[in-house]
Amino acid sequence: MLKKLFSGLFIFLLMVLLSISVQAKVPPLINYQALLTDANHNPIDGVHSIQFKLYKSATDGTPVWSETQKVTVTDGYFNVLLGSMNPIPSTAFDNNETFLELKVDDDPPMTPRKPFYSVGYALHANKADSLNNFAANDFVRKIGGVAAKNGNINLVEGQNISIKTDTDNGAITIGATNDAPGNLTLPYDGTISSSSTAFSVTNTGSGRAGYFKVDNSNSGATALTAYTSGAGYGMYCYAKTRYGLYARTGGDNGYAVYALANGDHAHGLVGSVSGESAYGVWGYSRSHYGVFGNTWYGIGGYFQASGTDAIGLYAKGGSNGNAAEFEGNVLIREHGTRTIVMELGKGLDYAEGFNVTDAARLIEPGAVLVIDPKNPGKLVLSAQPYDSKVAGIVAGANGLGSGVRLGAKQFDHDVALAGRVYCNVDATESAVMAGDLLTTAVTPGFAMKATDYDRARGAILGKAMQNLDKGQKGQILVLVTLQ
Repeated sequence: MLKKLFSGLFIFLLMVLLSISVQAKVPPLINYQALLTDANHNPIDGVHSIQFKLYKSATDGTPVWSETQKVTVTDGYFNVLLGSMNPIPSTAFDNNETFLELKVDDDPPMTPRKPFYSVGYALHANKADSLNNFAANDFVRKIGGVAAKNGNINLVEGQNISIKTDTDNGAITIGATNDAPGNLTLPYDGTISSSSTAFSVTNTGSGRAGYFKVDNSNSGATALTAYTSGAGYGMYCYAKTRYGLYARTGGDNGYAVYALANGDHAHGLVGSVSGESAYGVWGYSRSHYGVFGNTWYGIGGYFQASGTDAIGLYAKGGSNGNAAEFEGNVLIREHGTRTIVMELGKGLDYAEGFNVTDAARLIEPGAVLVIDPKNPGKLVLSAQPYDSKVAGIVAGANGLGSGVRLGAKQFDHDVALAGRVYCNVDATESAVMAGDLLTTAVTPGFAMKATDYDRARGAILGKAMQNLDKGQKGQILVLVTLQ
């Protein structure tokens, strides 16, 4: 049997072209060519079975990769793609030395093993362990345009990252496509103190320190996501004179800023200012919402003013627009105690809160109340006709709430003093027609038609807005106009 021998010089015709890219994966192949001769250095022809193995040592050890190929040899030369039968792992080139061993047909393995140099190690660029502590001039030369000192960028295996240089200003862009999403991970390893910053972008000029853009029509795309699972800030933005955070969206139904808080006492978006003529939160929209706050439980938007003459929320309307629009009830609370002092909601009357002398007595919405002369500031159920002390009607009858409530939930009852409200009416003696003046009746908590106009002066409760037949008692809609 001929003793087959590889020439000492390995000829590589094609270099492996590798790029760290989100657009194409690195091919795990190495183009390899060599000259196969017999013991007398005569070229060998024919088809031969050649086994290729990679080792981390020149003499012993366990192979980190192997494959066997049927190879056609012509005039001693053959060309193969290593990894075409069994992909080469990137870990095969993750230290300083990797050696190739060949075995032809039934001959013993050839010695010595041949070391790989830079071409094989290009496979390891797919993993990109780290970019550690570049000096400023090295970083400019290797990445381009930006001076950086003492910075670590850790790219985890399996992530697809694109780093490119903007030839106009030397900026670094790290991005991804929909087909191959990428991540830039800056992990917390326990060495960052509470006063340190894991990642910082600074611009001392007038341009942007950071710019995030999604340039497609995907409605679910996000330019920037900031998240913390602890009690800290997902994103903390600070500026002395301009924008701490400037976010803009050009698409329909998009969010320039989407702030979500899931935990108890968590805040989705907080705007705080200390300078004069500054805005905590400033929202602008040409067609929809400048600021949109939504909550399932708690507070959708919270605006606080602490300083003298400070304003928590300032809304300004244009010539054709409203200064503010509210959908749902609006509460105004007292500072400190958070007691509700006013509520704006669905309803047709203006009501104030009053305590009733006999609080234990069952008094239901629609009842007529009068001033209690024995207990200043309190009311009592009406019980005599043409009572000049008439005060109002307990709000909320027939499910109709109050449009404005003062002192809500602080007193025994909300009493309608103006507007439309359902009222207990007694038509036992006289039928009530829409437009009739109403006064207090002898029936406790009921109104009746005012027929004695001399006695009715100063005792008018309001006007009926519905009819009630003679001999009936019930609730009808009344326009409260105390006089």
